[in-house]
Amino acid sequence: MAPQQTQIRTAAEVAMSELKEGDRVAVMSFNKTSRIELPLTADLKTVKPKIRSGLLDAAFEKGPAILAAADASAKYLMAQAEGGHRVILMFTGDVGDLQPVDVDSATVTKDLWDANAALLAMVIPNAAAPLLRFDSLDIANLKKLLGLSFDDFIEDVARQTGGEVVFAANMRPRIRATPNANTALRQAIQRMRRQYRLYYDRPAGKPGQHHRVDIELSPTAQSAHPNARTIARKGYVIPKTDPH
Repeated sequence: MAPQQTQIRTAAEVAMSELKEGDRVAVMSFNKTSRIELPLTADLKTVKPKIRSGLLDAAFEKGPAILAAADASAKYLMAQAEGGHRVILMFTGDVGDLQPVDVDSATVTKDLWDANAALLAMVIPNAAAPLLRFDSLDIANLKKLLGLSFDDFIEDVARQTGGEVVFAANMRPRIRATPNANTALRQAIQRMRRQYRLYYDRPAGKPGQHHRVDIELSPTAQSAHPNARTIARKGYVIPKTDPH
């Protein structure tokens, strides 16, 4: 990621410009392990210099455990007393190829659901990333042989949690760069702020059972807005201790 440091710093500035009074922010860094650099705080005057100095002095070493880092972020938020709408903004050079299989996208998704958090990621591909975007249907057996995951990507987690992924460059074979990536990142953050909640009576089910949620526009609304897309979390897992 070292060659992409300028891009990371620029994208971070874009994200920080969207912070508003009343926001609470924590800073985490990760490679093989994840570390809390700054605990959750509403002191934005402390947060911004911390991020700037951290990126300025950053040493990019070891391969990143991307899904594990997203999971660590979810668990950190679950441990905080503060509630509200939560978004994890991740800057990464890869999308999750060649990750250890002990943390898969389903596990991370569930933990993010439990944390009431969406994953918003900006992928600034490193040199290897475009070469490692495999088609999992062709190499399913390699996953078993090598103990690595080739098909659990952060965009899967983002989609399931009501988040988005912005790609700063092309990744073969099918991922195209997001036009005006920094502007798209800003707009995605703004969309996260405008999200609202829908409430309904939850169907009966057993603790641990997964329920899928699909939200679609009505035919009339879809006709009026043919290019609209729905960004929302795709489900939940009934907790073991269910207050309902």
